[in-house]
Amino acid sequence: MGRVKTKVLISAAGTLASVSYINHLKSKGYYIIGINSEYETIGKFLCDEYYESPLVTDKKRLKNIYCSHQNQIFHLEKKF
Repeated sequence: MGRVKTKVLISAAGTLASVSYINHLKSKGYYIIGINSEYETIGKFLCDEYYESPLVTDKKRLKNIYCSHQNQIFHLEKKF
C-alpha cells in the first residue's frame, strides 16, 4: 500500500503568488487542497482539490473551522 500524503490547505490558491507555493509543495509530495474566492483561476488546475470560498467580508463565510490531526479534532474560531 502507498504512503498517505500529508494534506495542505492553501487559501487564496488562485493568486499568482500561490502558484510557486503549490508547485513546490506538490514536488515534495504533499496533497494540496486549495480555496479561493473565485473558481476559475490557475489554482484550480494545480491543486489536487479546489473549492470556491466566500470572501472574509461575506456574511456567509465560515466562522468556525474544524480540522483533524492524528485522530484529534481541533476547533479554530475566527475572531473578527
